[in-house]
Order: sequence, then structure tokens, then C-alpha cells
Amino acid sequence: MRIALFLGLIPLYLLAQSYFARLEPDRTLLLSSTVAAQVAAIDEQQKGQLGTDRALIRFQGEVTQARLAAAKTQVQSLERTLQLREEQYARNRQLSSVSRRELEGEEMAILELKSQLAQAKERHVAAQEAADGLEVYATGRFVDRILVQEGEYVAQGQPLAQLYDLSRARAVIFVPIAQARTLKEKEIMVDGQKSDFSVDRIWSVADERHISSYRVELVGPPPEGGFSRLVEIEFIPKERR
Repeated sequence: MRIALFLGLIPLYLLAQSYFARLEPDRTLLLSSTVAAQVAAIDEQQKGQLGTDRALIRFQGEVTQARLAAAKTQVQSLERTLQLREEQYARNRQLSSVSRRELEGEEMAILELKSQLAQAKERHVAAQEAADGLEVYATGRFVDRILVQEGEYVAQGQPLAQLYDLSRARAVIFVPIAQARTLKEKEIMVDGQKSDFSVDRIWSVADERHISSYRVELVGPPPEGGFSRLVEIEFIPKERR
């Protein structure tokens, strides 16, 4: 009874598990090219800043724009031709002088036009996507590095810039295996203050360097004091309601 009473008087901070970690952006993103083209311009002012609503990278696009215009014209022409043929077919069906064979020929022609129109629309969509890819944006993302230069030819899928998602923070710590199993039952303090951080993932295999510990990743809101700073993370028993 005395032992139980003594343990009950121990302050929570004496039971806390304390670690140090850096708060880093939750995700690193690679912005890749959707086109194969030459880099025409780069907005270097966005480097090291949050991306704006201006294009970060622009590509040369005269050929792409010409293809888009041609694809659009073809779709419009086929749509008009199809409309005229369908109107003519509807009129001919009312005429007794038009034979069934002639009507069937018109039906086949309409089906062929519809097929051509579907293919033309697919080409137009592809051309529009290529045209949209001529301007690359990093709006709302932190631009860490730009990986291409003006005048450089890039391939489709080639990385253009490295970005950070600053909407959440992530911290990595290494916790002794026995203690790691109890973390989700505890509250997380950051620099001595209650926080909205939570355990995102606990590795179930010991770390290569920290051989007696599990890797633990925590996620939470972006820090007010900025990223990449060292903070103290503590796990304390949850208060009883």
C-alpha cells in the first residue's frame, strides 16, 4: 500500500520519455515534366520561397500550340460535317424516292464520321494536355531546388524541381523497443507544451544503426517557429478524465 501510494505521488514529468528531433516538412515532392521540350524561362525568384500563382518554369511551345490549334480545327470541322450529314439523313428518311440501300450508305458514312470525330477528340485532349504542360507551377509548395536550366532540353517525366509540402510537420525519433509499443497510449509534448502531434508510424524492425530501437515517425501541424529546428519531444501518460 505504501509503495502504491508513493508511486501515485510521482509527478508526470518524471515518467515522461524525452527525445530530440528536427521538425521537417511532411513530404518532399518532385515536380516532373509532362512534355518533351526546351526550357524557355525559369522564375528564379520563387526559389527558396513558397510557389506563387506565376509559372515556375515555361517551355518553348510554338510547335505544341500549332498542334493544338490544328487538332481543335479538325474537331470543329468533323462536328460540323457530322451535323450536316445527320440532318441530310433525317430529311432523306422522309422521302419515298430515297432507296433503303441509299439510306444504309448514309448510315455507314455517319458511323465513319463518328469514329473519326472520336479519334480527333482524343488527339485534341492529348494536344491540350501537352499545351497545359508548357507552364509548370509550384503554387503553395516550398521551392527547394530547381533541377533544370534555361535552354535545356528535357524529356517527358524528367524531374524539374524539388518541392516541400509545408502543410504538416514530421519528426523522426528512435525509441527503445519495449517503450515503442506503448507510445500510442501517451500524450506528446513538444518543447514542454501539449501538442497536436500524433504517432504516424512505428517500424516493427529494429533500425540498422540504433539496433535496440524502433524508428518512430510523428506528424503534426507546421511549427510556428519554422522548420528544421531542434525540438524536445516527450511522451507522458494521458491524464485520466
